Amino acid sequence: MNILYLINHAGNGGSEKYVLNLASALKNEHKIYFVYNEPGMLCVSMSGIAVKSLRLKMRSAFDVFAAYRLACFAKKHKIDIIHAQYPRENIIAIISRLFYNISSVVYTAHLNIGVGKAWKTVNRVFTRFDSSVISVCSPGKELATENGYPPDKINVIFNGAPKRPYDSDTSKKNTCGPFRFSCLSRLSQDKGLHFLLESVKLLKDSCDASFTVEIAGDGPLGAELRSYAEKLGIDSFVKFPGYRTDTDVLLSESDVCLCSSPMEALSLALVEALSFSVPLVVTAVGGNNDIVNGNTRCGIAVEYNNCKQMAQAMQKMITDKQFYDECRKNAQITFTELFDLETTVEKTYELYKKSARAPL
Repeated sequence: MNILYLINHAGNGGSEKYVLNLASALKNEHKIYFVYNEPGMLCVSMSGIAVKSLRLKMRSAFDVFAAYRLACFAKKHKIDIIHAQYPRENIIAIISRLFYNISSVVYTAHLNIGVGKAWKTVNRVFTRFDSSVISVCSPGKELATENGYPPDKINVIFNGAPKRPYDSDTSKKNTCGPFRFSCLSRLSQDKGLHFLLESVKLLKDSCDASFTVEIAGDGPLGAELRSYAEKLGIDSFVKFPGYRTDTDVLLSESDVCLCSSPMEALSLALVEALSFSVPLVVTAVGGNNDIVNGNTRCGIAVEYNNCKQMAQAMQKMITDKQFYDECRKNAQITFTELFDLETTVEKTYELYKKSARAPL
């Protein structure tokens, strides 16, 4: 099968890693192509796995010239599936079928947010031409329906991460040196990081145990967040190392992974943490509820912007070793049962086969 991944911004976020994971897993048995607009780390990664790429300027969702160029590329390479990642890309992919209708369009709805009346109308008109729509979390399916996507085309397929070696010796964790919290996040307003810092302040004032919080990522609020941590008097507890390419090392050395977002689809960073059997403290929003709940018992979910709850959850992880060890064991079980990349790839490829118009 010839599969084309289409994304506007080829940066270093979770959706980019989602594309890279699928491309890497499928490239040995299928022809993989990559089309993007704004270059970034994903371009480098795709080049590293020898995927043929095209830079395509996409000025808006209704850029007909971009759709025409995409169709020419798809025709030249006999593309069976165009897998679009965001609304702009999805609409351009659908318009491209006016010029080359052999390629089928599969669309992943990464965003877990409601849209206004205008976009709901656009979605109702265009997404009926998608062969399939993927929601990466359970709440996303309901929201996608509200946003105008045809419910019969929406498939929930969780994000997945590669398997890691599992060390069942929980005594290795949280016994040597300070307790280590990590948070892999873009430093932007939509990630709730001021809330997280205020929670760390409460934790510092109420807990005598030694701990550190490493917030790894880049973004427009970097300087502001560092200044705020200093103002709160927690700058010796919180580290801002910037964007780290060695997130595997960071997660393998972490005791707990945090998510303070007010909204979230299904965070690949959290899934990767589970793959290292790292428990979670997260906000009870969106796809976080698919990960941390009464069935998985791999962490604690707290109300967004409730600093007291967040601080108490973090303190429980530090001080209640029996609870922590149980969460750690359940983290590995949860990953194996729900978020193994092999399962994600298998379900996604089955969707490709059902969606493809051309014979396989």
